[in-house]
Amino acid sequence: MIEERIGDSETEQSEEDISFDEETEDNFFSAFRKRGKHVEKKTLYTAARRTAQHDLLTRLSGVKRPAKNIKDIYSTCKCLFTDRIIEMLVEYTKRFIESIKTNFARSRDANYTEREEIQAFIALLYMAG
Repeated sequence: MIEERIGDSETEQSEEDISFDEETEDNFFSAFRKRGKHVEKKTLYTAARRTAQHDLLTRLSGVKRPAKNIKDIYSTCKCLFTDRIIEMLVEYTKRFIESIKTNFARSRDANYTEREEIQAFIALLYMAG
């Protein structure tokens, strides 16, 4: 059995939809701000806009000066975690251990850390991903 459809297959639009399509971008994408006694209107989006000169890519991304010639993992870690950073980690860890040392009955339960322990811990974190 074949059914016949009455009417055309064109998409029908109401008058509201047509008037909405005819609105310009200036009317649709606008922001208003009240300054004193008058209202300022600012367009948020303009279709035809040149790219500003400062937005253009002028240099390629990549490794910069100190890390440019690094070939091994140890040197990479030394570049990321400088001696100053490692010393700060050791110092703050010692301060924390000193603050919780009174919670333990035996002194060996709260030993101070050393530089090599912090470096080994960072290496383990790196290897764990």
